[in-house]
Amino acid sequence: AALQGRPGGDRRNMGDVYMKTILTAAVAAAAGFALVGEAAATEWNVSVWGKRRAFTEHVEKLAELVSAKTNGEFTMNISYGGLSKNKENLDGISIGAFEMAQFCAGYHRDKNPSITVLELPFLGVNTLAEEVAVSHAVYGHEAAQKNPSI
Repeated sequence: AALQGRPGGDRRNMGDVYMKTILTAAVAAAAGFALVGEAAATEWNVSVWGKRRAFTEHVEKLAELVSAKTNGEFTMNISYGGLSKNKENLDGISIGAFEMAQFCAGYHRDKNPSITVLELPFLGVNTLAEEVAVSHAVYGHEAAQKNPSI
């Protein structure tokens, strides 16, 4: 939920920074796949749930930017519930049913015990910048690295 922003935060500037970071990683991944050869995937299936909404706009924007930056060589096909149920997205990635998914850590407390802290309602995060910093700290912590699904 780091991309949703929080009241009082500068969503546009932090969103731009976050998008540039995500885009750089995605383009680097696409370039890495290109180096692998013919077997490399140039198309990713992406599983999200529900309908297109504010919570999923970052995925839509990422797909648009990755396609533009790679001249259409790397595309992301976003499916809203067609690839998996909302509580099965993490397992779908694990078994290779699709390449990317949005999931809620709370649905997978047994698989992601350390990162569920990010879903606490009164975490005390006031801006998107703080939320991004907290998320990076949690995901980078050794306890989170030991989670089975990270």
